[in-house]
Parts: sequence; C-alpha cells; structure tokens
Amino acid sequence: MEKNCFVCHNTQGTDNMLAPPMSRVKDHYWDEETSKEEFVNDIVNWVDNPVEDNVQMPGAVRKFGLMPKQAFNKEEVKAIASYLYDNEMDLEGCKH
Repeated sequence: MEKNCFVCHNTQGTDNMLAPPMSRVKDHYWDEETSKEEFVNDIVNWVDNPVEDNVQMPGAVRKFGLMPKQAFNKEEVKAIASYLYDNEMDLEGCKH
C-alpha cells in the first residue's frame, strides 16, 4: 500500500494531495453490509478500469479528476484491498 497507493492517496490530508486519502476511499466503498468479497471486487474493478461509468466517488473525481490507469498487478491490488478492508484507516494511516 505504501509503495503503490500512498504516493497519491496521501494519508496526511495535505493541501497538495493528488487523490483522496485511503481512509476516504474505504469510507466510500465500505459499510456494515459490505462483504469483504464485494469490497475487494469493487476496489479491483476501479483500479483495473478507472472510467466515468465505474465511479463510486464522484466528488473526488470532481476535485482530483479520474484516477489514471495504472499497471498494477491484480493480485497485489487484491491484497491491498483485503488489507484495507481488514484494517482501520484514518488520516494518519493504518491502525492495526
């Protein structure tokens, strides 16, 4: 996550952010009824295909623009999404 996500999804909430913090990403993709499988699939689908038709965070897209297509390994994205699902996030980063 630090290598692939935090470069743009800054956890500090600074003025020069390139994308919403990971805590906000989790907030938009997860609620108490979201299964881990649904969460992981939604994150993987977005990272694999970040297009207007696939947006779940329209406010972030208005503020930051669409996420550029990345050449991330799908298994790594699944592992990151699983980690994100299983761990508390805040603006400071991860809380284990």
